Parts: sequence; C-alpha cells; structure tokens
Amino acid sequence: MATLPKSTATAQLGTSAAAVLTAPAGVTCVVTKISLHNSDTSTVTGIELYKYESGGTAGATNIMEDISMAAGETRQITSLTLPISDGDVIAAKAGTDAKINVVIGYTQLT
Repeated sequence: MATLPKSTATAQLGTSAAAVLTAPAGVTCVVTKISLHNSDTSTVTGIELYKYESGGTAGATNIMEDISMAAGETRQITSLTLPISDGDVIAAKAGTDAKINVVIGYTQLT
C-alpha cells in the first residue's frame, strides 16, 4: 500500500456547508491537520466542521467542531488521525461569508 502526503487547496468558507475534502472511490484519506484562518477584522461565529459518509449531508448529527474565531486568528487542529474513504466528506461553513480560509492536510493511502 502506497502513502502519498497531500494537502487540499485553500478554500474560503461560505455560509452554507460545502465539501472541503471528498475521498475518492477506492481510496482512504487520513486527515492529520485542519488549519483555519479568520481574514476578517471582526470575530466570525458559527464556524462548523462536519464529517459524513458518501451520500450524506452536513447536519447536527455529524458535526465535529462548532467554533468562533477572533479577527486575524489562526487555529490549527493537529492531533487528528481521521480516516475517510469511498466518497466520505469533510465539509464546513462559517457565519460570515468568505472570511474563513481552511486547509486540510491528509495522507492518501492507495
């Protein structure tokens, strides 16, 4: 089995939950780090991270984090070993549109 370090492109979160990382079919991705940055000049609330299986949707039953971030704050969630596979999704949203940047670090197992 090969392991390939990867990192998603930076995404800006909207106010509706959207996929940030979707595991390709037949591949397991192990999420090891999630970095968030508030580029706004004020606090952003309602930042939510979700993990759900292929075909699912973001909602109260699959929320991983619900946080607020101060102006200019960067937060890193680094103590992760979170496997997703076969279309599983990590999704996110924020209370203010286009102010939170997110990068997900992961290793792809093939």
